[in-house]
Amino acid sequence: TAYSWWMAESDDQLVAQVLSTTEFLKRTNANRIRQASIFTRLFSGKPLYNFSSSNSSLDNSNQLPIGRPTANIVYSCTDTLVSMISQDTPKPIFLTNNGHYKERKLAKEANSFLQGELFRTKAYELGALCLRDSCILGNGFIKVFPKDGRVCLERVLETELLVDFNDAYYNDPRGLIQIKLVDRAVTAAALPKKSGIIAGALQGNVDSTPRSTETISDQIIISEAWHLPSSEDAKDGRHVIVCSEGIILDEKWEKPKFPFLKFSYNPNMVGFFAQGLAEILMPTQMEIYRCLIVASQAIELMGVPRIYIDELSKIVETSFNNRIGTIIKGRGNPPLFINAESNTPEFYTWIQWLISNGYNMSGISSMAAQAKKAPGLNSGEAIREANDLQSARHAALEKRYQNVYVDLSYSIIACAAEIAEETGKYSTIYPSKDGTREV
Repeated sequence: TAYSWWMAESDDQLVAQVLSTTEFLKRTNANRIRQASIFTRLFSGKPLYNFSSSNSSLDNSNQLPIGRPTANIVYSCTDTLVSMISQDTPKPIFLTNNGHYKERKLAKEANSFLQGELFRTKAYELGALCLRDSCILGNGFIKVFPKDGRVCLERVLETELLVDFNDAYYNDPRGLIQIKLVDRAVTAAALPKKSGIIAGALQGNVDSTPRSTETISDQIIISEAWHLPSSEDAKDGRHVIVCSEGIILDEKWEKPKFPFLKFSYNPNMVGFFAQGLAEILMPTQMEIYRCLIVASQAIELMGVPRIYIDELSKIVETSFNNRIGTIIKGRGNPPLFINAESNTPEFYTWIQWLISNGYNMSGISSMAAQAKKAPGLNSGEAIREANDLQSARHAALEKRYQNVYVDLSYSIIACAAEIAEETGKYSTIYPSKDGTREV
């Protein structure tokens, strides 16, 4: 019961147990968070700073030679895949088969309302970011919550979420904690009754690097924890937000799920967090980097022209210049120009195979990554057939991407209904081809 924070009876006990649970989960999730920073570096060249694990040692530009040649298939495959799949903008609709006129009209208004909310919250832009996060980190998350009387969507990094491995073994955890860096003034304005606690909270930083500690911003770290109810009649569901100074929010949680939409690139056999494209391509990408560095050094050392001069020829070295028609005086053997082979052809063939293998593992053709058509595909039908074959490779991923918007629609409707129940109304603006109207 040491970590059953949802059963805490007093405020002091609740704060102590939530913070101790957060620290425990930070230690058990440290390796996962550090790996996420490595995958981010593979994609963009910079690690992912996070207050759960110090990754400042990864931000070292001298780990690899400056000006090294690069063939970043992690970035190429991720960018191509996101561009391909995010072009689809799923539009969930309410169906009323054999419904009456009133029901069909209500469904039509509900469809307009839902499209208006997806447009207002920029759901499709967040969906593309969610897809990119899943390719790099393994999972992309979107948080749905009320703010200022409106439904709000927010992108959440996987590294901000903590779960217990045993609890999430079957991908269905009962408890979840989010650690977030928030502005002190904004948080105090949103919860004026807790302004005293927020004002006394310790200042937080993203990481221990000078970039994060040397700042003019005033931010704090909050720990937001959820525990799902054990059954429909159970009273153990709870949602709390705490900081170093005390409780900011404490309320019952009667919903059967967390306020997050999760999109996974390659779900693992067990566990809550999935495998990303960057993790799959990491061994191949590191071998490509190693080979390119060797090739670059070999070309620099051996792949330069050299001139052999016989000592008995009495040719002066200054005779060699860039002038046209230069006369070189000497006797004996003429100078010999040597162009040594820096690498064997098999070495460059190996590099090309690694790059091609990376594209094959991701299911993306190198021609698609270059926005080119394959040689020999000249007719529109052949090009469409090639695109269909590539789409079939990502059919399961595209299906999960579409299901995200279905789940997101349910969450938006539920959140809007709660706001309407509290305030008495809720409206949005529906953009159509005839203009905009309020729904």
